[in-house]
Amino acid sequence: MYVPPTNTCPGLGEIRLQVEKPFYLPGETVNGKAYFMIGSATGQLEGVAGISIHIEGDERAEYTRHWTTTSGSGKNRRTKHHSERRKMSMNLFQIRQTVCQPLNGIVANGIHDLTFSFTLPPKVPSSMLYSVPGTHHSPIVAITYSIKAMLHFAEGNPCLALLKGREFGKEKLFIVREPVDFNNIAV
Repeated sequence: MYVPPTNTCPGLGEIRLQVEKPFYLPGETVNGKAYFMIGSATGQLEGVAGISIHIEGDERAEYTRHWTTTSGSGKNRRTKHHSERRKMSMNLFQIRQTVCQPLNGIVANGIHDLTFSFTLPPKVPSSMLYSVPGTHHSPIVAITYSIKAMLHFAEGNPCLALLKGREFGKEKLFIVREPVDFNNIAV
């Protein structure tokens, strides 16, 4: 029998995510499994509303804008330097799948593996992360893709008071890269 690590919610162990490849191309199908480990003293976890998989792609950029203004003339001329941090984020896509709705809200003890499958949109950019370490005003650019497995609790579940929100989840990043045609590479 699975014995969960010490947790804030009795009976709730951990969640692990697995995908079948190290990276994916735009338009490809991503197949994977979410493993839910349950180990309650009563033999089951009660008050579970459902289990879902959330997949999304996000883009984020930050940079510091600098400019100078001047006022007056001659000896009264004053120059002032300004800067401001700009941030931008955009959701590239979002997919949500319900993979399990337990009968009567009960999930038995043990390791439960739930399969999921989704197709990436055909025109998504490659994963990337750019930053210059050690500089306070450096630009940051990130395009990330993630899968999140979520265990949702029903109203009245004692876990609701212990957890922030009505869900318990685990997130895993995965890589998307653009296709490369090795037959047409100039040497």
